[in-house]
Amino acid sequence: MATTQKTRTTTTTTTTTRSQQQRLFNYLRKNGKITAKQAEKMFGTKNLRARITNLREQGWDIESVRNPRNPRTVTYVVTSTN
Repeated sequence: MATTQKTRTTTTTTTTTRSQQQRLFNYLRKNGKITAKQAEKMFGTKNLRARITNLREQGWDIESVRNPRNPRTVTYVVTSTN
C-alpha cells in the first residue's frame, strides 16, 4: 500500500512540475526574463533554479543575472532559443 501512495505522489509531482515548466516556458518566450519571486507568485514554483536547469537541458540559453544591490536576487534572462 505504501508503494501505491508513493507512486501517486510522484506522478502528481511530475505533472505539477511539467505544468509549471510549460507555463514558465510560455512566460519566458513572451517576456524574456523572470525572478524566483515572480515565478512563485505567478506559477507556485518553489524551485525556479531546477525549472531553469530543465529548460537549459532542452537547449534554451538562459543567463543568470545577479542584482548588484542584492546579490541573493537572481533574474533569469533568455539570451536565445533553439
